Amino acid sequence: MNLEFAGDFVPAPLYEELAFSEYLHLFDADIPVLSARLLWPMLKEEGLAHFKKLAHMESVLDDEDVVDLFNLSRQLPGLERILPAYRAQRLEQYHFFELGRFLDAEQSLAACERKFSVARPDRSFLAEMRKILQAATRDRYSAMRGGEEMDRLRARIESTEELLQKYLQTHAERIFIETGLKMSYPWPRELLESPSPAISKCPLLNVKKEGEIWLAEHNLDAPGIALLKQRDELVTRFEDLTARLLVGLNNRLSLYFDRFSAYYAGCQRRAYRYLLLAVKVANGLSLPRFTSATGCSMRRAVMPVLEKGGNGCVPLDLDLGRGASVLFGPHMSGKTTVLKSLYFFLTLVRAGLPVPADVLRLNYPEAVAIMLRSSGDMQRQLSSFGEELTFLAGEVKPGAYLLVDELFLSTDPLNGAELSEIFISYFAARDMVFFCTTHYPTVLDIDTIALFRMLDGGYTGPGQKHNVSTGADIYRIKRIENGAEKERLRVNSRPLEIALRFPLSEEIKKEIRRKLKNKME
Repeated sequence: MNLEFAGDFVPAPLYEELAFSEYLHLFDADIPVLSARLLWPMLKEEGLAHFKKLAHMESVLDDEDVVDLFNLSRQLPGLERILPAYRAQRLEQYHFFELGRFLDAEQSLAACERKFSVARPDRSFLAEMRKILQAATRDRYSAMRGGEEMDRLRARIESTEELLQKYLQTHAERIFIETGLKMSYPWPRELLESPSPAISKCPLLNVKKEGEIWLAEHNLDAPGIALLKQRDELVTRFEDLTARLLVGLNNRLSLYFDRFSAYYAGCQRRAYRYLLLAVKVANGLSLPRFTSATGCSMRRAVMPVLEKGGNGCVPLDLDLGRGASVLFGPHMSGKTTVLKSLYFFLTLVRAGLPVPADVLRLNYPEAVAIMLRSSGDMQRQLSSFGEELTFLAGEVKPGAYLLVDELFLSTDPLNGAELSEIFISYFAARDMVFFCTTHYPTVLDIDTIALFRMLDGGYTGPGQKHNVSTGADIYRIKRIENGAEKERLRVNSRPLEIALRFPLSEEIKKEIRRKLKNKME
């Protein structure tokens, strides 16, 4: 079982950067009833129903129960290859073996499901199917049961086959004694040279030339030919009887095809849910909780790609309400990482997956769009500024999530600041979550938005990692609550402090320190 995102669900650059493929690998498992699953963004009704079923299972199962159900579902054989034959009433003997195995494994799974009340589909017809199969087959569904006539034919075939094999073995031994050739019936023997008199005159062989090669073929006598004919006649009678039995068995089972195919699809859906819950348990994930009010709240949300960095990562706490929220701060402070993290979690929810967070509560994100800094689109003859305006001009559905990194950094600072104020104020009045990052100080004067800032701390210079041990402030954000905080941000000197950490010339660093000193005075 492997999961893949469909088509353009996630832009390729973000798919690689945010390591979605590594997250999907958490769900790799050997589940015969599920070979692969293509993940499409779920619409609201489908997504809410999907997570409601998972939440119900979560409420009635403890961790051990989840593992038990998951392991039982892994015992179900996959039947996709035999369902077309079942529909066409062309099931063969080997098909019944797989069908019987499924019915037996399903019986154990269903008993466990009834214990925990996680599934209540009608399955009474499966007992009838099992009864029909058990009456028509033997040896755990591996051979047809045809009554006395079939048993007699099977015994005669076995007896005749035993006599025939003894005859053919004696025949091959006589050939070897008389000619030195090792022969195995019915295959001929190629001779690269002209055969010797012992070979060409041997009555047990039929020697002929084909092109440049001589062939020595078996030449059976009358008793051998009679044994072959007897065996073939018995096998033909056995196959005819088997064919009649197969027709009858297919006819009886065909009455249940529609119900069985629907039930099988339900087993696949439940097996997928058991997989999601088993991975959730094994990796400490959680299910999102949904609200009718527009907004998103997450607690201790961890980006796996950051955690993999080596020092762990500070979990993200974030509260975004209806309207516009702005994350303010200088470059290289982690704003873009917060934006991409939110996109990562929203994408997992739209795909129906559990998330690496203690709590994620939000309105269902049916519509999600993200705009990162770009250099434009030459094919559409758009500059980066034009591309950003085109993105913001799109239709916004109620409850949508619109994420923009460095709003209007694509134009000059004066006009970019004014446009930012206009668009942020516009989105603040909409039923949506508009979340953008910026370092334009004019946004500090907008009263209708939620304003956040990145907490300072820890940048060590180019090519070096942040100090992301527990308690560090990297990638943590804080709500700006009052005017005093806003005033401190207007005279922010963080970019100058970061610049001092780079290997710049001493002359430039001296000027930076002078500017910092003036700011402090």
